[in-house]
Amino acid sequence: MDPSYGPAWDALGYRYYYDATYSNGGEAMYQRGISALERAVALDPNLVRSAAQLITTRVEGGELAKAYQEGKALVERHPENASAHFALGYVLRYGGPLDESARECDTALSLDPGTITFAHVL
Repeated sequence: MDPSYGPAWDALGYRYYYDATYSNGGEAMYQRGISALERAVALDPNLVRSAAQLITTRVEGGELAKAYQEGKALVERHPENASAHFALGYVLRYGGPLDESARECDTALSLDPGTITFAHVL
């Protein structure tokens, strides 16, 4: 297919993440997921969904400082995007003030109140 198509790398990154998290893919699939999401964002910096998933994946991998920096930058670039706010809220939930995390999650829900994406972690 087209290796320069960011959304394809996004989809691949999610599948690797699901394999690592919910199946037996383990660390190898986790690392492939990160690589695919990084490639998606490098190809298209406006793929907020990819950047947000990369941030939350970093949190789960213990990279809180990097995730926080990327989360803050994503919200600054895309203040209108619910996924950006959710990703930052996710980072703060694990490594920062819970009141700030709650504000970011509330902002995400106010920007996209109909989404079910955030419901399972809030």
